Amino acid sequence: MTTACAMIVIALASAAGGPRTWIHEFPHPRLVVHYHPNTGQFRLAELKSALEKGVNAVELDLHLRESDGKVVCNHNGATAQSPTLAEALDVILAKKGIADTVNRDGRQFFVVLEPKQNSPRLFDAIAELLTEYQAHLSTAVGPTDKPRGITAVITGSYTTRFYAHFKPDVINRLCITERHNYEGEITNLSKGKPCINWVSIRHSRTAGDDAKRVRALHEGTDPALPGTFNVRIWDCHKDLAVGLAAGADSLNCDIDEIEVLHKMLKNRVTIEAAPAPELDALFARTSGWIGADGDYSVPLGENRTLWLFSDTFVGDVKEGKRVGATMINNSVAILQSPSPTLGERGPRGVGKPAEFFYKTGQDGRPASFVTPDDGRGYFWLFDGIMTSKGLYMFLPRVEHSDDSPAFPFRLFGMRLGHVPKPSGSPLDWKIAQRDVPFSRFERDRSIFFGSAVTKVGSEVYIYGLDARRVGKPAERRAAMIVARVPEDEFGDFGAWRFYSSGEWTWNWENCDRLFEGCPTEYSVSYVPGIEQYAAVYTEGGIFGNIMVRFAPRPEGPWGEPIKAFDCPDKRWHEKAYSYAAKAHPELATSPNELIVTYATNSTNFPDLFDDARLYWLRFVRLIIAGGG
Repeated sequence: MTTACAMIVIALASAAGGPRTWIHEFPHPRLVVHYHPNTGQFRLAELKSALEKGVNAVELDLHLRESDGKVVCNHNGATAQSPTLAEALDVILAKKGIADTVNRDGRQFFVVLEPKQNSPRLFDAIAELLTEYQAHLSTAVGPTDKPRGITAVITGSYTTRFYAHFKPDVINRLCITERHNYEGEITNLSKGKPCINWVSIRHSRTAGDDAKRVRALHEGTDPALPGTFNVRIWDCHKDLAVGLAAGADSLNCDIDEIEVLHKMLKNRVTIEAAPAPELDALFARTSGWIGADGDYSVPLGENRTLWLFSDTFVGDVKEGKRVGATMINNSVAILQSPSPTLGERGPRGVGKPAEFFYKTGQDGRPASFVTPDDGRGYFWLFDGIMTSKGLYMFLPRVEHSDDSPAFPFRLFGMRLGHVPKPSGSPLDWKIAQRDVPFSRFERDRSIFFGSAVTKVGSEVYIYGLDARRVGKPAERRAAMIVARVPEDEFGDFGAWRFYSSGEWTWNWENCDRLFEGCPTEYSVSYVPGIEQYAAVYTEGGIFGNIMVRFAPRPEGPWGEPIKAFDCPDKRWHEKAYSYAAKAHPELATSPNELIVTYATNSTNFPDLFDDARLYWLRFVRLIIAGGG
């Protein structure tokens, strides 16, 4: 390989469990693509084998803290505490049995250093390590036929504070090797001098923007970067890695086509969508329960699925209008399926029509299925789960508000409802209520959990929303957040952990924002046919496009949104809007199918009485292929 060329080096876990390596000449700076298996890290058990078999690039991600003047270094359960980071790193490598193999035969070894606290002592320790490996860092970006050793990459939420700890001349001398979200601040700190020789791209979050940055850097329009630099793509999906390796020749790819390659990955997941009127019919009524929104579903076992609805009409439908109808705040239904086994539910999964339940007040009028036991406000119904200790369901607390004429309500709390034995008629259930302590509802920020719930093995993932008002005029920005808890401890709030700074912690108020533009209601489901998790939601909350994002793990990283279905209701009613899209995986009849519902409303409330086509749940069948 000439000095003008570089390599694509891809380490993948093969179907048999062993690593495979592809090498492809690349006419531009070296591009290292590494794929993390579903564990979220390169498996340490495979790392030694990979090195021994000649993999050219491997990575070790280290979380760093400072305690009693020493550096605490952790990776996947291996912990070392030493006066210097170099010593701690040696201990970690020795514990994993790879100390003698990481730096020989021209292999490139990445040490990803993530400070987990704002500690000057810790920052100094990192600087000492970078200084010690200065020679390796300087040759890492040179011709590929020179020896290469350890490259340190600084990442995480304390990156900018790390840079700010040093004077500009120190930053330049250290040859800092990270460039991700902080490049503007780093450039300012270094007084515009070239100090960064690695460009870091997280594929599945900001692929388009990062690709544009890489192209600008390659074209020499960024003064903060030297003429020669390397590109590191992390959290790479398998298909992109395979596509780069096997298809590089036919694609004739170069640095300017990284954005195209990201789009190639996204487009490898194809979604065919079509209305499912046979499922609509299971909920069609002309008397009694005559429409609702919310539309969550919770399998109870024994072929029974509980459906949870929010604002609900009760009355009659005559000549296309709702007559004598009243609205209650919530209701439920039981849908009986022919079989609980995927693919054995009969044609298109159609079972018996749903049976609906709501209470009757002392005055004989329809009343909500469940009400707050303290009498304040009312409940809508969010997602839930059936566990070994019974049914749990999230109950957002709502009250009237004059803040928005279009939406005259506000959430002010979240409760968890519990039914130990949800058998028989739901009207006979005794629902215990407790406040969920991990909630805040303020004018400028709201945090809550319960928007979506999904079980993965013995763990349950509880998704929510972190919504903030920022800027002037204030703009609402909402993002997905997630917690998890062992299934048999779901009702123990002390057992909940929250995904924060890439770890499962107690830090519920600072959860990682997994993707922006997330609405209040959505779903997360596993699609076995593509071995990916799917987040289903409505674009902008009410804009009528059903969007899907995919991720290899329940916590992400989440890919770019794919438009799966354009809800047609707005085309037959000028004031209609569609919202609350979510999936119901228990209705799937094949591993590649996902059944989705959405609700339709009107900006003019009287329309809901005059046009009975509005305000029903509508079903859409998604067939998903590709992925990886």
